Amino acid sequence: MFRCSAPGLFLRRWVVENVGKFDELLGVEAPWGSGEELDYVLRALRLGARIWYEPGLYVIHPRREPGLRLIRRAYRYGKGIGRVLRKHRYSIVFSLYMIARPFGGAVGSLLLLRPGSAVYYLAGAAGRLVGLIQPGPLEEVDKVTGGVKVSSLMSSLNAYRMSEVLDLVAHALSSHRGYIVTPNTDHVVRYHRDPAFRKAVDGAWLRLADGMPVVWASRLVGNPLPERVAGSDLLPELCRLAAERAYSVFFLGGRAGVARQAAENLKSRYRGLKVAGTYTPVEGFAQDPHDQEAAVEAVNRTEPDILFVGLGSPVQELWVHRNWDRLRVRVAVCCGAALDYAAGTQPRAPWWMRRAGLEWLWRLVHEPRRLWRRYLVDDLAFFGLVLQAVWAKRVRRRG
Repeated sequence: MFRCSAPGLFLRRWVVENVGKFDELLGVEAPWGSGEELDYVLRALRLGARIWYEPGLYVIHPRREPGLRLIRRAYRYGKGIGRVLRKHRYSIVFSLYMIARPFGGAVGSLLLLRPGSAVYYLAGAAGRLVGLIQPGPLEEVDKVTGGVKVSSLMSSLNAYRMSEVLDLVAHALSSHRGYIVTPNTDHVVRYHRDPAFRKAVDGAWLRLADGMPVVWASRLVGNPLPERVAGSDLLPELCRLAAERAYSVFFLGGRAGVARQAAENLKSRYRGLKVAGTYTPVEGFAQDPHDQEAAVEAVNRTEPDILFVGLGSPVQELWVHRNWDRLRVRVAVCCGAALDYAAGTQPRAPWWMRRAGLEWLWRLVHEPRRLWRRYLVDDLAFFGLVLQAVWAKRVRRRG
């Protein structure tokens, strides 16, 4: 047996009747003690309840968790605390303080030559950080409008998960027309600098956050998006949907042979996929009105259900927006480098880098000559826009 300082709660009836149930979503992937009780106390305090803390009472556990199991539990507990910080919208300063606190315990443990305890504290700190920036797997999404205003960063982004986007597209293919854009940090910066690009993004049917920094920024300004929906992930998922429901697809973009190879690979992966056609633009497509017109004609000859446009930003968004009324398709997806990934001509970042928001670094390493200025110079303005949005939020709260 050993004692721990986790609180046990003794509640009066009126508290239970007015505060309601524990929010078990906070503790997903972890046992009790990972945020539910802290959230409950905070909700009770808001209703005027009084809290009495008795330090002489301890929770008794039959045994201490050994080794890696204890570290995993510390991480999951920390994750629940991070979700509480996000749910109750604590300030950035306080949230960072709560994340930094376990680091103090880690330093103290190292000074006392207790490396196991140091790892335990670091796991808790990592869990708090992940819980703060990552939504729980069962958190609800606004299914009514799907639109979330990400402060002053850009136009409304749609708060949908991948599964919901697939359902929307399936419905649109029978009753609606529209094109999809997937903004990342580069799009946000260009949105503020280029009126034509801004008009193209605002005209989209769905605007889905591609970059993890955009998702993180939405949480900082108080309008959290549920997850990243990248064009590179959307393309194969929609091809799977098309194969299952007999929709036809068209691939436009990439260098010579890329669209055709992507089509072959996806047909092999999804049996029954109907590829209506492919089109490879000439070099300098953005400045060649004749090739732009030829691309429109190639698409319209086949009248596909779904058009994937991998011309790179901002060319793909401008081309689709300019020709949308003429294109005989139901849904168009501006998917950037997704065709290259599908064709296998470019390696995609490992899943852990994508989840950590480091896919830009992977691409920079593989294409430094083309991307260094975009990522290291132009996109620095994104952080200024985020700070401006956060400051505007604080001013509104004070007002």
